[in-house]
Formats: sequence, structure tokens, C-alpha cells
Amino acid sequence: MVVADVLTVLQEVSKNPSGRFPAWRMVRQHWAQISRQFGQGSFTIGSIIKAVTSTFTSAFDLGEVSVWCFKEQVSFCSGVLVIMSLGMVRYAKNQVCPKLCVTI
Repeated sequence: MVVADVLTVLQEVSKNPSGRFPAWRMVRQHWAQISRQFGQGSFTIGSIIKAVTSTFTSAFDLGEVSVWCFKEQVSFCSGVLVIMSLGMVRYAKNQVCPKLCVTI
């Protein structure tokens, strides 16, 4: 399978509210295969993680991604993009409900 195809499919599926969590679950479930295929420290791995997590908007999701990244020991390049995604979660949360949500 072509790298760009995998990334594009995950990006597009993750944009759909009904596809966000299935895409995230698929990446977690097949992480060993994905990291072998694309290389743990590659830009593609970071882009895949960003694609499936950047639309998350809850503290629960933020925690789940953080724990998963720590457990899987996501390497430097991927980790940087994950941190950016987590920043997006914080930003989205503050934009959606600044007075109702607890600050992360």
C-alpha cells in the first residue's frame, strides 16, 4: 500500500465525526504493524498520529492519547507531532466551551 494512500484515508476518515474513534482504534490496534511499515521515527508516523488525534476535543481523549504515546514510547519526530495534536485538543476545548469546561 502506498504511504500517501494510508495517510489520506486516515485523514479523511478522521474528519468525519463518525470516523474519528474507529480510525484511532484501528491505529492503536495495528500500531506494531504500522510502526514497522513506516518507521517509528518517520514523518509519516507523526502525520498518521496527528491525523487521527487532531480532531479530539475532550480531556478524556487527551489523557487517552497521552497514556498511549507514553506506553508505546513514540519516538522523537512522532512525539513532536503528537504534542502539536494535544495542543490542538486544548485549543479546541477552550474554543468550544471556555466557561463550561475545566482547563486542561
